[in-house]
Amino acid sequence: MSPLFLILMLDLVTFVPAAVLALWLSFTPWVRSRVHIPTATPGLPRSRPDALASLTLGMAALLAALVAFVPFIEGMLPDWLTLNSDPFDFRWHDFSRELIVGSLALIVVALILTLFRSTPRAAVPPSGPRGLRTYAPGRGLATLAAALAALLLLTVFAGSISSADEDGRHTLFVIETGGQFSAASGRFYGWAYGVPAAIAAVALVAATVFALHANATRTFLEPQSVEWESRARRALATRILWFSIGILVFVLGSCALRMGGAAGAQLSAPDYSWGTSMAAFEPVLTWGGRLLRGVGLAVLLLVGFTHRTGRGRR
Repeated sequence: MSPLFLILMLDLVTFVPAAVLALWLSFTPWVRSRVHIPTATPGLPRSRPDALASLTLGMAALLAALVAFVPFIEGMLPDWLTLNSDPFDFRWHDFSRELIVGSLALIVVALILTLFRSTPRAAVPPSGPRGLRTYAPGRGLATLAAALAALLLLTVFAGSISSADEDGRHTLFVIETGGQFSAASGRFYGWAYGVPAAIAAVALVAATVFALHANATRTFLEPQSVEWESRARRALATRILWFSIGILVFVLGSCALRMGGAAGAQLSAPDYSWGTSMAAFEPVLTWGGRLLRGVGLAVLLLVGFTHRTGRGRR
């Protein structure tokens, strides 16, 4: 049984509970109250870009969840189909794929909300300035900021203790013995992986702000539609935040899990054994990383499962 197969099985153990949890949450009153959009007057939903933006966001969430399994699926394919590429080789985007997909998806959502605006049927007097926080929940924004800060701090810490490989890339975590023996754990979350991930994470948050602003500043269609449109925008803003938070938490868990694997490495020699300087944190990083990956995956799947949730009759 190959190591790659074992890794895939462990990820499936994370995926299945996350999918079940997301499916259950999608029917709970707490979630439905935040994404429920009542049926509007005839013709109104079709005249606004909300449905298309919501569908795009849901599909992007499911795609981001599947992207996490790309390297493992690639490892199970025959060599001729993958052009003899090795999924364990250095790839700068190993911790950035989901972040890049998320950023592009949110830019598309923002463009849909901006370019597909309908001409108002009647003038709606402004009730006040609308911006980023008009429809986005404050706790969601705080959680997004906390997730970004945690990822950036972890990146700086991991990069500062990483070492360069033979090509000069910081992808190693070296066990120093103070003597002639030394060992290194490969594919460590060092600067070579961390810098692209940090840039992609900042880009994701910037795209989130762009999408939330585009969602909030749209003109209303008519005075009679203000209540429905406000609820639709609040639901979309909530799902946009869940989408970005899910990706950040998942990537944060992947980074912690990679660090946990390196922290548990050991170097043995006759009559001696050396551990890493982070050996005491190995259980926390490993299990915490798996938990964060599971939570992030569940949130992403929840965004995918809640498209058009609760569209009832008025």
